[in-house]
Amino acid sequence: MRGFGVAGDRIGQHSQGIRWPYGPCGLITPFNFPLEITGLQLMGGLLAGNKLLVKGDSRVALVAEQLVRDLLDCGLDPHSIELVHADKTHSGMLMEELKDVLRAVQFTGSSRVAQILMKTFNGKVRMEDR
Repeated sequence: MRGFGVAGDRIGQHSQGIRWPYGPCGLITPFNFPLEITGLQLMGGLLAGNKLLVKGDSRVALVAEQLVRDLLDCGLDPHSIELVHADKTHSGMLMEELKDVLRAVQFTGSSRVAQILMKTFNGKVRMEDR
């Protein structure tokens, strides 16, 4: 995704870093700002080369679905994204099953749900809570 090089203080000394995709990640988005939040987080993850599992709030799932359909129509690799429609009970069961598969979860929503996700994923959650 990005690399950097820093010169050292002696001839031949330097530091170099290369960034790679993180791997399969989850994205859980809220009902408010369904296109803005989902779009920003989704595109950031895809541009970094990660495979994403996207779960939008069921009240505005149509927006996330149409965004994914538009991206696929524009040439997005269908293997780079998974879209999930589920209520909170089934979402919780799915997250429990995927806790060893997903390397991280980006969550925007309530602090109560964020605490549940933190326990499920053993802290591998990036969150914006209310």
